[in-house]
Amino acid sequence: MYIKLIPCEEKDVLLLSQRTHDNLEINHEKIILHVGAWKEILKVRVNEELDDDTIGLPNQLAGEYTIPETLPYDFYLEGEHLFLGPVIAFFVGEGYLSETRIGKWKAYCQNYSNIGGLICFCTVEGVDIDNKTIRGYYYDPHSEETQQFKPGSFPYPGVVYRRARMDYSILKELHEHTNGKIFNARIFDKWEMWTVLSEAGFIHIPHTVRLDGPESLNKMLDLHNSVYLKPAIGRFGRGIQKVEKTPDGYLFKEKTGIGRYLGDMDAVFRLVSKYKNRKYIIQRAVPFHYQAKPVDFRVILQKDGSQKWTCSGIIAKTGIRGRIYTNNPSLIELGRKALQRIYGLSPEQAVEKENEMVELCTHACLLIERAYGHFGDVGIDVVIDENLKIWILEINKSHQHDIARYLLKDDPDMYNRVVSRPLEYAKVLAGF
Repeated sequence: MYIKLIPCEEKDVLLLSQRTHDNLEINHEKIILHVGAWKEILKVRVNEELDDDTIGLPNQLAGEYTIPETLPYDFYLEGEHLFLGPVIAFFVGEGYLSETRIGKWKAYCQNYSNIGGLICFCTVEGVDIDNKTIRGYYYDPHSEETQQFKPGSFPYPGVVYRRARMDYSILKELHEHTNGKIFNARIFDKWEMWTVLSEAGFIHIPHTVRLDGPESLNKMLDLHNSVYLKPAIGRFGRGIQKVEKTPDGYLFKEKTGIGRYLGDMDAVFRLVSKYKNRKYIIQRAVPFHYQAKPVDFRVILQKDGSQKWTCSGIIAKTGIRGRIYTNNPSLIELGRKALQRIYGLSPEQAVEKENEMVELCTHACLLIERAYGHFGDVGIDVVIDENLKIWILEINKSHQHDIARYLLKDDPDMYNRVVSRPLEYAKVLAGF
């Protein structure tokens, strides 16, 4: 169904062809039209000049809203309520809507023919609480290649996909007006993840405590000999340290992997204390190294049109020799390929291990959702130790989708799955 804005003396009418009126089986003189979170009570009028796939609205009704006339909308009627959509707000960081970068979002709209509606890419700064509008860019597949993202000011959406930080006031506002249809809304840190999973009896996470002084660090080293110190909130391996207990004292390493031998805990903690302005956790070290290079896996779990957690891909990351993390990896490959090459598994065993990873990660996501609400797109960092036990290290809420592009030769469809599934899920969540 298309929307056509028509010059009209009445501003509170909805115009339909006779056939469309009859096909919708409208038995009411008035209809409550919903476009995203915006709604209006309108009198129904027949206008035979309209095409059968078009709804006419008075042009003054749109007011300050941008309501594109070139986009196809799905629709359904419930009693006196007519819903057009989906209207999806995709929130990104401020720097990602510049003229030079806006085109990157086209990949996310590759399945637009099956989604339809209004897909708006926007930032938190574009939300106008007073006027209930969001500034941003909408995707128009019918325009020329270089003009497919067009600016506008849109009504509040029917669903929000969050990939940017938001103030609580904005989250609360959108949560109220979308009836809670926001996914990836809650930011939880590594300590909160540990608390939720461990209290639920989940055993595939390394022992973790808060870093609150030398005593906590010393106690963990007595238990495990080797630990990681990680910022509770952090990305890209920033601020990660590793401490190992040795016969002569302690080996302290920062992210480059260069070690310093220290004789006592006070000396160790003096180095740790330079990060004292950040909240840290201490986590038992369960790394796996191949040829002195760290190895871990990224399990990408997303919801699609089925509304169930689905694995979009498993990626193995091999770090740089000597380093303590796999950010800036020296090699990215398919998970099952690494399971065979590094762990010596047969193709069948590799598939079984991947299935086990997906099952455990899905279980973890369900537990997190029970505690913190609605999610639909996560990247989970996993380590497999020398005994082939799976350990979940972190659940990333705004993981790097682009990592799947490195595997275009081995799995050309992975990147397409990763970027298209969230909007497929958003459409269903919006009710279409």
